[in-house]
Amino acid sequence: MITSKKKKSKIIYISPLKSIISDLFENLNKIVSDLNIKIRVGKRTGDDSYIYKKKQIENPEEILLTTPESLALMITRKEVDQIFKSTTYLAIDELNEIINTKRGDQLALAISQIINVNKKIRIFASSTNIQNFKYLSNWVSFKKKTKIINNKFLKKIKVDILVLKNMPDYGHSVDHALSEIYDIIKNKKTIIFVNTRAQCEILYKNLFLAYPDLKIGIYHGSLSKNIRMETEKKFKVGDINCVVSTSSLEMGIDWKNIDKIINIGAPKSVNKIIQRTGRSNHQYNSISESLLIPTNKFEYLECVALKQLIFSKKYDRVLEKNGAKDVLCQHLLLISCHSSFSEDKVFEIVKSTFPYKNLSKEDFHEILSFIHHGGYALQNCKDIKKLKKLNNGKFIIKDEHSKRNILMNAGTIIDSSNIKIKTLKGKVLGTVEESFLNSIKEKDTFIFAGLTLVCLKIKNDEIIVISKTKKSEKVPVYWGGSMPLKSNLSEEILRILQDKQFSKFPNEIRKFLLKQKKMSEIPTKNKILIEKFPYQSGEYIFFHTFLGRETNQTLTNFLIDYLNEKKIFTINYILNDYSFGLFFNGKINIQKEDLIFFFKKEFNNVNFLNTALAKRIFKEIALISGLVLKNNIYTKTRKNFINCDLIFDTLMKYEPNHIILKITAEEINNYFIQSSQIYKIKNLNFFFKRLSEVSEFSKSLIMEKEKTKANEIL
Repeated sequence: MITSKKKKSKIIYISPLKSIISDLFENLNKIVSDLNIKIRVGKRTGDDSYIYKKKQIENPEEILLTTPESLALMITRKEVDQIFKSTTYLAIDELNEIINTKRGDQLALAISQIINVNKKIRIFASSTNIQNFKYLSNWVSFKKKTKIINNKFLKKIKVDILVLKNMPDYGHSVDHALSEIYDIIKNKKTIIFVNTRAQCEILYKNLFLAYPDLKIGIYHGSLSKNIRMETEKKFKVGDINCVVSTSSLEMGIDWKNIDKIINIGAPKSVNKIIQRTGRSNHQYNSISESLLIPTNKFEYLECVALKQLIFSKKYDRVLEKNGAKDVLCQHLLLISCHSSFSEDKVFEIVKSTFPYKNLSKEDFHEILSFIHHGGYALQNCKDIKKLKKLNNGKFIIKDEHSKRNILMNAGTIIDSSNIKIKTLKGKVLGTVEESFLNSIKEKDTFIFAGLTLVCLKIKNDEIIVISKTKKSEKVPVYWGGSMPLKSNLSEEILRILQDKQFSKFPNEIRKFLLKQKKMSEIPTKNKILIEKFPYQSGEYIFFHTFLGRETNQTLTNFLIDYLNEKKIFTINYILNDYSFGLFFNGKINIQKEDLIFFFKKEFNNVNFLNTALAKRIFKEIALISGLVLKNNIYTKTRKNFINCDLIFDTLMKYEPNHIILKITAEEINNYFIQSSQIYKIKNLNFFFKRLSEVSEFSKSLIMEKEKTKANEIL
């Protein structure tokens, strides 16, 4: 089917990870060689050279492996159309991982352009089990018929929970279980998954110091590519037998000889734990094994709920979303590099994608006008105008300078970790966020890449370090490091609590829950527990919602504003996936009726551009849409990155209806309202408990989290 006398590309395979492509490239070429098949396998990612890519266009392989980002760049080149015209199949791997992200929007738009070149192309996609397969089916349809093929074979998995008598009441340290972890990993090839990069650094360092005989590595997205590749190689050849990793290794390289997966805490998602567990004993007929180690008593409940959801096959639901408009801005810039286009024709092509099916002609015209001339307030700024309008009414890239900048800045992954950590000899260890500079000075020590580092000098966008043996507790913290809570998990935890079958739990967990019940109440489904109690020199009000971090952040923002109107001023707040608490200086007069009135309100007509999150989201949108260039062929990155705040303030003052501000408001609204479960609030009931001291559930949050000042609300 894929062999031909003419050497033409017949299959384009798209994966969200370059590591999967590298692994598949190696494996496919081995199969082709062993079987002496007359086809060639090629790959096209950001790691491949310009010369290699140029030769590939002149003489394309029959199987081409690529990423969404590289595919988006391919559609900018007219000569690549010959590859698309000769392609029979387009295969998308792990579609569930990117379908509701901006990378997914980028991919959908790129495919729509390919279909415009070759309407006979057939699309296949693979996905893990989810609740709403129809969403995936619609996404790949491009207004054509689709068919869902269910794989009835289910890989056997075994998930256990490690319960220890000395399990902490709060916190996310795993020091209480180090000896048990050591007993497992000293004889078995293991990946230890953690939920944050900071947790990854701390656990690696603690294991390394406690057990120097261990052959162990560290892996997360902020480490340099060279360090990650070195860890991959050592693990593959057996120089190390354990890797402490974030979700970066959930997919990717196919290591067939992993014996065990350890999860520190619960990854907030059924699909994630199944994905992680499947990394062990990867053979078709073997049993994949995973161990959950809760870091505190409440996290034990998460682990129990996850295990029950796996057993009952209640998979995650993928949140459906409309296509991001900043991605559409970038897409229009990319296709303008290919050739001139007409507004009506491209609008029709864009509307053929499922993410953009609801896009209005008015919004599309406004987006096109923005990338053409920038808008009223910005039209005189350098590099804002990127398109020119031809006499026939079509649009094309303005000049070669603009084209080079567009191609250099293509992509939807905006990594805020833009401060390099380098040794004195110039070796790059990785990157941290700019905010880390506010918490570190020369001679300070911190943990990174599994090393204790001393800051020698801070210059521009670099921290120069040397490695030392002395201990340090400071770890870089990254924006967006926490995992979102899936609604099926929170509902399962509430179901477990509602059953009140505490006798089945270990003694320490049972005591924890019974003490909470005696002091206050146990939250149940459809009922929010509100607790008011004195604490130090003031009072706390806690809300145990079990509705996820986005919902709790949204409610916190609105409630602080609501109380401000009543002259009740919040000093600071604290929140996680399950609860949020407001702290007040001194006693306050808040009645149950006031709070119920608040929860029954309609959360409409909120000016999200006044939130602290607005500038952060605006910066991301400005970079993706092409308003600001992160990489410029003439100027430094840092200078452009900082300009985002100035542009935001200018637009707010002189052109508040600018399309980029509208997109920013839409995205914040999506973050606060659509992505959250705030719509459930109006239908819930409430317990209101006045307590003489802090309850067990509230204590676990107060003791583990830093407080945020009320004037710093997101």
